[in-house]
Amino acid sequence: MEEFMLPPAPNWFSSGALRSSPDGYVAYASQNQIVILQVPEVEDEQSENWRKEAVNVHPPRIYVIKEAHEEKSKVCSVCWCPVGSGGPQDRSLVSSSDNGSVRIWKWTPDGHTLMGHHTLHVENRAKVFGLDWSRADPNIVVSADETGCLVQWELTTNRAKKFAFGRNSIFSLALHPEDPDLVGFGCKLGLVFIVTLAGGNGRIIHKMRGHDEDCYSVSWCPVEAADWRLVSASRDRTLRIWSHAEGKAVQKLKMSQGGRGKGSYSQSPAFMTCTWISEDIILSSGESGELVRWDLSSSKPEVLHRAHFKSVFSVCVHGDIVFSIGQDRIVPVFNLKSRRMLYELPTLNGFAYCLASNPIDPSVIALGAGDGLLRVWKSGSKQLFDVKHIKVNQSKIMSIAWHPSREGFLGFGTDEGRVGWIDAFASKLSVMFSKFQHKGGVYCTFWAPGIADDSECSMYTVGDGKLVQHNIKTNNTDVISDILPDLPKLSISQAIWKVAKEQSFLMVGLEDGAMEVYLVPGLKHVLSLKNHKKLIQSMVFHPDYLTGGEESKYKDWMATASSENQVLVWDLKQALENVCDHQIIVCPTGTLSGHLSRVIELAWSPHEDGRLVSVSYDSSAQVWDIGTMSPLHNFQGHSKRLMCCMWHPTDPDLVMTGGEDFTLAVWNPSKQKETLPVDRKRKKAKPVKVAAPEVEQKQDSELSFDELLQKHKQEQLKQRDREESTPPRDNVNIVGKDKKIKRLTKKSYFPLFSKTESQNASRVADDCLRILKSKNESAVDSVAKRLKNITLNEVTAQDTELKDRPYLGLFLGREGVERLLDAEMENIEDFPAKAGISLWRGDLVKTLQEAESEGNLTDALVAQSAGLNQRVWRRTAAAYAVQLSKEGSFMKASEYFLAVHMVHEAIEVLKKNNAYEAAISIAVMRLPEDDPVIAELMTGYAYQAIQNGNHSLAAKCWAAAGNSCQAATALAKLPSKSNMRAAALISEDPRQSEVYARQCFTDCVLSLDVELGLILSKEVSSLSWGALFLILFNHTNIVLKSTAASTQQLFKLTEQLCKDQSVTCDKSFVSSIEQFMKTTSSSDSYISRLVKVTGNLAQGFLSRDTPQDCLRFVSKSLAELHSHPSELEKLVRNLFPEGTQPPQVGEALLSTPLDWQCNWPEIRSLQCSEAVSILYSKGTVWNEKLMQDVADALMLEDEILCQKIQAEIEEGETSIAEFDPKKETVVSTVDESERNGVEDDQGVDFTPSLSGTQTVSLGGDGNWKSDGLTPDFPLPPNGLENLPPPPKQTASFYSRFLRGRPDTVEATKEIQKLRWRLSKHNYLVVPYPDLTVCCKGLLEVVLENKLGEVTEEEEADNKVSFSRKLARFGYYKGSRIHQDYFLEHF
Repeated sequence: MEEFMLPPAPNWFSSGALRSSPDGYVAYASQNQIVILQVPEVEDEQSENWRKEAVNVHPPRIYVIKEAHEEKSKVCSVCWCPVGSGGPQDRSLVSSSDNGSVRIWKWTPDGHTLMGHHTLHVENRAKVFGLDWSRADPNIVVSADETGCLVQWELTTNRAKKFAFGRNSIFSLALHPEDPDLVGFGCKLGLVFIVTLAGGNGRIIHKMRGHDEDCYSVSWCPVEAADWRLVSASRDRTLRIWSHAEGKAVQKLKMSQGGRGKGSYSQSPAFMTCTWISEDIILSSGESGELVRWDLSSSKPEVLHRAHFKSVFSVCVHGDIVFSIGQDRIVPVFNLKSRRMLYELPTLNGFAYCLASNPIDPSVIALGAGDGLLRVWKSGSKQLFDVKHIKVNQSKIMSIAWHPSREGFLGFGTDEGRVGWIDAFASKLSVMFSKFQHKGGVYCTFWAPGIADDSECSMYTVGDGKLVQHNIKTNNTDVISDILPDLPKLSISQAIWKVAKEQSFLMVGLEDGAMEVYLVPGLKHVLSLKNHKKLIQSMVFHPDYLTGGEESKYKDWMATASSENQVLVWDLKQALENVCDHQIIVCPTGTLSGHLSRVIELAWSPHEDGRLVSVSYDSSAQVWDIGTMSPLHNFQGHSKRLMCCMWHPTDPDLVMTGGEDFTLAVWNPSKQKETLPVDRKRKKAKPVKVAAPEVEQKQDSELSFDELLQKHKQEQLKQRDREESTPPRDNVNIVGKDKKIKRLTKKSYFPLFSKTESQNASRVADDCLRILKSKNESAVDSVAKRLKNITLNEVTAQDTELKDRPYLGLFLGREGVERLLDAEMENIEDFPAKAGISLWRGDLVKTLQEAESEGNLTDALVAQSAGLNQRVWRRTAAAYAVQLSKEGSFMKASEYFLAVHMVHEAIEVLKKNNAYEAAISIAVMRLPEDDPVIAELMTGYAYQAIQNGNHSLAAKCWAAAGNSCQAATALAKLPSKSNMRAAALISEDPRQSEVYARQCFTDCVLSLDVELGLILSKEVSSLSWGALFLILFNHTNIVLKSTAASTQQLFKLTEQLCKDQSVTCDKSFVSSIEQFMKTTSSSDSYISRLVKVTGNLAQGFLSRDTPQDCLRFVSKSLAELHSHPSELEKLVRNLFPEGTQPPQVGEALLSTPLDWQCNWPEIRSLQCSEAVSILYSKGTVWNEKLMQDVADALMLEDEILCQKIQAEIEEGETSIAEFDPKKETVVSTVDESERNGVEDDQGVDFTPSLSGTQTVSLGGDGNWKSDGLTPDFPLPPNGLENLPPPPKQTASFYSRFLRGRPDTVEATKEIQKLRWRLSKHNYLVVPYPDLTVCCKGLLEVVLENKLGEVTEEEEADNKVSFSRKLARFGYYKGSRIHQDYFLEHF
């Protein structure tokens, strides 16, 4: 399907808002934009398929001239140049707006350019509804406004003339087809004028009365006649035909009564529009949205269609195609010849907020928008734009969700907090609303089984921070967020439901970026995800199955977005399948970076595995490939922020996106040129510099009475504007004086606090710990024990100089504020400011004495001194303080309140004006230490800091207020490990503390900050296992990075360090380390690899009491380095300095030798890893013995066979997934001998099926023969050395089981047999390298170093060189893809 768009809705109440061009385009006014549609091409009526034209019509190409007029204005009318080639300078389109501007454009499908504009109507402050382009002279454009002013604009000379025709509000205008100076226009109260603009005087030819109501539309007869006729449509539901020659009505057409049903036609006036299309044919609107055709020869109306269900505002015609716009926000396109509706184009009059596909019939799409309409679109219908509009209410539809089993049942939430549901497929629509109403917008809606009750399916909504269950049968509601255990006191922003392995999970996203997962029923808290730092915007799981029916390999993957620019992807398969105790995951599987602003919505493709689309406030939509975690395509067709996205339910190469530009775009990702978003910062549009037309001015003596009246009115308006914009002189002086005083008297009472607080922002964690430690005896008893053991940073020289950081005094009680104020007094040179601080401290007498001695007394100080003993003055001062607070002088008002000892009033006035520093200082110095006002002020100061984005200051305020949880939340949003550590220590919520501790510990690991990680492991009990992990992590990193051989064996060194540092090594830590290892990843591949290596080593270290488990973990650790042989070599040498024979392995890992006869698979795996390190080491000195030892370690028959079967299964699954029976012929293109293994001239196929032991054997004559499956492989007397030439190479899985087949039945059976065989004889219980590749590498070494060769005498005795033995082993036992190489050396 081609790309298309659902455009913005047309503007209302203008008959000129829709016009057609000679070139096959239609334009209509929409907000301050112009929308242009391409006229559809339809088959001629004589064609055999003309009745199917509605099916064959394609979506129209749509173009939008964005911001065609000023931002807050609306386009009233548009008009095309009547000449197909365009007017002067290729100008093709003109538009007018409700602010009086008229603009002319050069438009082509490739772009548009503003060619000119005038603002002659702006002076009248009137809407310009009348607009027309002369067909007789394409050089002339005429516009008219509601004040009766006409402007004739000559485009070639760029000159304009103004004409005034009294107080006649002009609603429509039409230029004569043959006379460029003749104009007909309709006015308010039903007047119709025919005037001439010739001579520049604007003479009225006819002023005709006949309509009883306003005349909204006029149109000239397009056919030349002796007496030109003009038709007008009025609100009185009549059309009148006027004679130009006689100046009177010659025919009246009255709309008949009746219509859609009983009572459907009211007697109230309606908007009427009309257009004259041929000599005797006129099209007009009906009373209830009909499109009516009038034949003047019979005066009988014919209703063409009733697509509109409300008033029609404008109609235009191009050839036989009729367009119309109305109040119902659809644009019907009708074929006059065939009398058939081609399509009804839906439009949007609000943000496109949400999209949802019906789970029963995915081709049915629901769209919620800001215009209060639910649109249900049957995209699979043969009819183009089969859309049903459902009016909900005047609210914005912000979220929608289809019922999972009731077809057509749809739930929704609005911006007012209302929650409702409706059967969208019912013949009689009835909207039901829940009795519960959220306090704000409903941002999330979904259906799931009942949690608070046993309902089969309830609707859940998220709004105002709450998750609410709505029972649609009983209309009972339950606030689920109130009963969720371990939920922090944070608002819920998103929620989803997930079913995995027959278990149900509820996942909620929080405002701090955390995501919590609960097992249902029971609401057991099983999982916490924390990596986002801001509010969660979207959470979505990959579909379990794709539209083709195949199971997705990403079915338990989830993508999340927050108010940040990144998208995170989480693989939750293991976490959801192995539900046990509470798990914490802080590292996502992948991070998708590229958006330039916050990401709002995500959607997985139901057609292709691992395809994700995201939409953002950067006005773009991005398609990602999750397999490679890379961007693929970026769509930039929107002009404003995006809100919703969805993959088309039936077309895999279509994505649907909508947003604030009132459009829904349907686009092809494969056709996009950009890969990532491009910065498109919206700058305020600058006025386009085009030459304004020159206005022809006439002398007063040449003006008519109406023109003189209009000129006088405009002069009066200009004079009034000047008077309003220029205040009285006294006021100017007063205002100017006030502003001057404010500038001169603006003081900074806390310069030292502001400076040092910002300078020490990096020490916020230590500061919060100090604040809480100073308050641990009262406000934060629950964390006192942890705080006692915290070692704070030593006092620096700067701290000593500032007397222990006086900027913290604001948060440390009376003594602290005292130190702060002392320091501020020393730094303030302004004496009035010093006096103010002294007043706060209640020490005014000393200040008065100082002012008296220094001669710094002021009126304010003298007035304040009187308050010491004068009751009347106190009352007056208090009243003056109230007055000052109302005038905005809040600081001065607080001083007067304090002067009369009204401390609480002083604090309140400062608090209301966000002067929290001063308010806190007064409260701490004047009120008791336990007064709740102090905590309230700290809380308010914290909220203000958060609004300003200052989380550092907010954390200190929360700490001073004794709210450690909020302080921890603020600290966690700061990008620092020390801040995260402090958040973990001070939080009173154990779950929150554990999450922050895990985040901090993970950051320490990923950044190799071992020191801080060890400190945290000792401080937080849930991270006790972390000390051992970090010790191993640090020294494993040293081993892998070191260029010299390590002197200390890793396990021995770890054991000694654990003893020295008193680190606990408990075997119960194994599960915690396993969980951390599986859930931690990094964009740095080395760090990710190091985490896995260390995790396995740590588990092996803890499992030394069970030797086989210990060896298994160490073998897993080495397996992580098989593809990095240099690192593998270093680690093997460190762990096994004496080799990997059982006694040496036991001594190195267990401190106890193992028996020489120990044949555990773990031993073989370790020996394989050692062999790989030797094989690929650049320092290896090869000899016959070393070659034989490496070969013994790598040539493992059972293990390589299992790997071969695994490779066959993987190849088969890939072939089945890519198999398309439509591309296969019924008869195979492969020789039957190739498929069935029958002998031919070239030999025998080695094995069509690996599910059997062998399909070829040796006959008595020593040659190969095919005899089906045999249990054994018979060999010649001298074994492998005397094998005959090899059989033919194995063909691909596709060639053997799929090529030429109509289905995948046989291939699937083969895969099942292979899986069964592997399950019965699986020797891969421990990891091994790819043994086929290793044999290939060893063969290269043998050939290069000429090892294992035989002499001519030995060759004559049929002895085989080692290279040939190895080649034959690899050929027969190894995987199929390397057979070519081994065959070369057979």
